[in-house]
This record gives sequence, C-alpha cells and structure tokens, in this order.
Amino acid sequence: MSIGWKPIIENLNLNRGDFFYSRTSPTPLPAGTTAEIVWANAITWPATVDGNTVSWGVESELCGADIIPHTTRFDMFIHYPLDGGAATADFHWKTGHAMRSPISP
Repeated sequence: MSIGWKPIIENLNLNRGDFFYSRTSPTPLPAGTTAEIVWANAITWPATVDGNTVSWGVESELCGADIIPHTTRFDMFIHYPLDGGAATADFHWKTGHAMRSPISP
C-alpha cells in the first residue's frame, strides 16, 4: 500500500565517461544516512554522504556502455537511520534510465 511517496523521474546522462552527481539538502541529514543507485543489471553504486550533501563519483571504467548500457533502468534510494541505526526509513528517491547520445549503430 502506497503512502503517497512517488520517486522523481529523471534520466541519468552517462555520455562523458565518469559520472558525478550530487544534491545538497537545505537541512542537515541525520548521521548514518546512506544512499545508493541500484541498476536493473544488479550493479549498485553507493553514495558518499557528507553533512547535508549526497554525492556519487563513479570512474569511467565502472560506468561505460558495456557495463551500463543505454536505457538501463535505475532506482535511487536514500536511507535515513531510525532507532539509533537499528533500522532505516527507506525512500525511493529517483527512478529513470541511463541515457547515451548520440547512439551510434
């Protein structure tokens, strides 16, 4: 049963080799917050959480077209600690696809 939370739909552009992405919250994130990008082909990229910023820096050898093909679906999650870290509140933050253009035949 849904409680009304819907992920943001946003595609990730992986054209340039390395992948760098970050978002900063206007309010501090709780200590112990984690985040990840989970690809449909079972690859997971954990985020770095520093203060109120969540970021990814993925080297080109880990995000090339042979590893993350064009249109591969992803889901981005953020996990806030509860009960002193014994549990987490998990939010499906974003969803979309890897985009690579121009696509050559």
